[in-house]
Amino acid sequence: MPDPVDPKAFLTLVELAIGNMYEVEAIGELLEQKGVLTKDEIIALAKELRQKNPQTKPPTSSTTDPSLQRLQRRRTPSLINSWL
Repeated sequence: MPDPVDPKAFLTLVELAIGNMYEVEAIGELLEQKGVLTKDEIIALAKELRQKNPQTKPPTSSTTDPSLQRLQRRRTPSLINSWL
């Protein structure tokens, strides 16, 4: 019989998304520091990728989902002003 799984051991989707965001931000800043890409190039590439995959566009702020509205209100200035 498998060991019981502790529900606290799982990350929520929000925790995973935030962790992923910080990792992507760190990679982007490192590429910029090394002179590989500029912020403008990274943003342009991200926009291009979103256009190629329209189904992956993030929801707009007019979304009526209360959980998304709650998350949008919790943004910190550092996340709002991030490079991407």
